[in-house]
Amino acid sequence: MADLSTLPQVINIDAYGGDTLIIHITADSTTIAGRVFSAQVRAQTDATVVDASFSVVTTANGADIQLSAADAGRLSKDGLYEGFWDVQLAPAAGGDPTTTLGYGDLRLHPDVTRTP
Repeated sequence: MADLSTLPQVINIDAYGGDTLIIHITADSTTIAGRVFSAQVRAQTDATVVDASFSVVTTANGADIQLSAADAGRLSKDGLYEGFWDVQLAPAAGGDPTTTLGYGDLRLHPDVTRTP
């Protein structure tokens, strides 16, 4: 019997809290099909509060999603931040078709050097 899984790719991320985190998402134009990328960070997958959002720069073959150094630093300022992230494509006004492309754990380690 064949199995069918529509789960997105699991990508667990360990990053440095004071650094900009850029992730390149590769997707062809038929996958994107007029939809927009969005990506968020939450402390728990079911949390109602969004801890941070990635900014999105669309590229010729997908998008670069970026968690700013300020957000990464804020989240890890009191110690190791452990949360969750995902990235999806959906119509700008919401609704269908929505496709989550990747998700996973996000760990942000506190940095030592800080710029003013």
